[in-house]
Amino acid sequence: MKRKFTYKDSKSDKFWEIELDGSSYTTWYGRTGSSPRSDTNTFTSPEEAKKEYERIIREKLKKGYAEDTGAPASAEEKVTSASAAVVSPAFGSFKIRKEFRDYEDEIRSTLKQFIRIELRGNPKNPWNSRLGGVPYMPHGFSFPLNKMHPLLFLAQINFCEVPPLEAFPDKGMLQFYIGDDDLYGLNLENRSNSNFR
Repeated sequence: MKRKFTYKDSKSDKFWEIELDGSSYTTWYGRTGSSPRSDTNTFTSPEEAKKEYERIIREKLKKGYAEDTGAPASAEEKVTSASAAVVSPAFGSFKIRKEFRDYEDEIRSTLKQFIRIELRGNPKNPWNSRLGGVPYMPHGFSFPLNKMHPLLFLAQINFCEVPPLEAFPDKGMLQFYIGDDDLYGLNLENRSNSNFR
């Protein structure tokens, strides 16, 4: 079965695919939208080919490639407003210290995906995800207060714009508010204060 991976950042948009076939594997790669180039590597045994196949996949994941698991393209990257959410492999920049390399596979099997937030221009609609600015306030919604003083809007995440992530909702709005003072609402005497939302 062919496995597909992509890499996207502010300068690159690349794909990389690999397929294991007995004692060899073939890779296809290039810029997204371009004609793929390919290479085939042959080994003395299927076991050796599989070992190298798994090693090269780990290398790609370490470099920040994310595997395409067959989800619709719209689920891969939905946000096109101020805050863009992109699913990234948690082990993209994760390095194993040499004293733990004997346990590398076990350690990596416990890692989880995360969502990386990237700023991308200005949001088009009030309900788009954003960092700072003016929050989306549905009709009848009361602005969060602390002792009659408005809190400072920090950010909002619209889960309709966020790629699927385990244990998180697929719709709804999450907003963050903090105190508008020198310590942004932090109370060193009482950590369970009401200066955050």
